[in-house]
Amino acid sequence: MRSGHMFSGLAAALIGAFIMPLTSAIAAPISYTNTFPGSPGAILDTRSQASCEKASLPQARCLPVRDLLGPHNRLANISGLLWLLGTAGLTGNESVVVIGDNAQDRDFLAGLFYLAGQRHVSVLTRSLPELKADGLTFKPGLARGATREVVYQAAMRSDVAVLRKELLQMIRSEVPPVILDGRSEKEYWGAVVRAARGGHIPGAQNSPTEGWKAVPELKAPVQPDENARPILYGHDARQGLAFLARATAAGLNARVYLEGWAGWASDGALPADAATYPYRRARTAPAAVPVAKSTSAQTSHTTLFGLLLAGFALAGAGFILGRRSASIPEA
Repeated sequence: MRSGHMFSGLAAALIGAFIMPLTSAIAAPISYTNTFPGSPGAILDTRSQASCEKASLPQARCLPVRDLLGPHNRLANISGLLWLLGTAGLTGNESVVVIGDNAQDRDFLAGLFYLAGQRHVSVLTRSLPELKADGLTFKPGLARGATREVVYQAAMRSDVAVLRKELLQMIRSEVPPVILDGRSEKEYWGAVVRAARGGHIPGAQNSPTEGWKAVPELKAPVQPDENARPILYGHDARQGLAFLARATAAGLNARVYLEGWAGWASDGALPADAATYPYRRARTAPAAVPVAKSTSAQTSHTTLFGLLLAGFALAGAGFILGRRSASIPEA
């Protein structure tokens, strides 16, 4: 069964497509806009430190996405993240505008702010070159402090994050949750493998974020209780939080499995649908050096032959000396 057909089944009953007007007032804690707000509380630039410090919007603080992620897009520990937000001068009570040239980086930072408890986040969908072409003034971006300027005080939305053990229990329950996989269709079916194995979490519906437009296209379903909250995940924390930002902006009261498929696939004891495994070349022992072995064997044989010759020579010498001493008459 193709993922598009799967999504048009159960997932379509929960999530319908719509385009949210970018300039409309949105009550959700995350919104998307293509026009720069008149007086934002704080502006965060997701680009590299060098690009941000070279030119950005006035008063923009540089907050490169790579500062928030560890190796393989692993999310840094929460206490460290909250401390880092304090170095950018954020308390969590202000409205922030996220800017940058990479859509997934902008979405990721918005999703992270939402998880951290930020009051409101606006994502500017236009890139910096587009804003410059519109005539906006650019100045060097401000680097975040080496130490915390303020204390980040917002209460983290801890109920949004789903742990691995918790998700496994939910899958095995009598009423499993709605799970949406934001990866590509090829990754979903295991044709492309970027983790320990391919496939998807059991029961997950494919909703690839790569096919979305610049605005969220998810519509909030009727959610009678907390147990009906859908669970989202991507390949890793970066893609998962970006998925969460889009869904939240559309009004979907969703949760996110932060480890993503990379974390789930790393545990071979966890179940998977459409499981595939990458081919691995067998390691071969380094080829023996026949010359060295031949030389060693030849040396050993030569030594043995020499010892035998020496033995025969000594034996012959002893025999001759014995004959000579026997032929000498006594005085």
